[in-house]
Amino acid sequence: MSENFIFICGEDDFLVSIEGKKVFEALTADLVDDLSREVVDGRAGKADDVVEAVTAFISAAQTLSLFGDKKTVWLRVSLTKRVDVVRK
Repeated sequence: MSENFIFICGEDDFLVSIEGKKVFEALTADLVDDLSREVVDGRAGKADDVVEAVTAFISAAQTLSLFGDKKTVWLRVSLTKRVDVVRK
């Protein structure tokens, strides 16, 4: 299992989103299929939503790619400060 994580955060949601998308696209450019790329929506309104998002992210990160040897998962989160996490 890879231990590569990229953490992107900032005051401007738009700029953080653009940077997260740019990093995700760069990391997934050489992946052979869409099943090797996954975006998990981490927006949460209450604690149960946070647990659900984290569980979905962990599950996605632990699931192997069907057709390749790599998989990239993007956890998109909205908080007071936007935080995006990409795992490769």
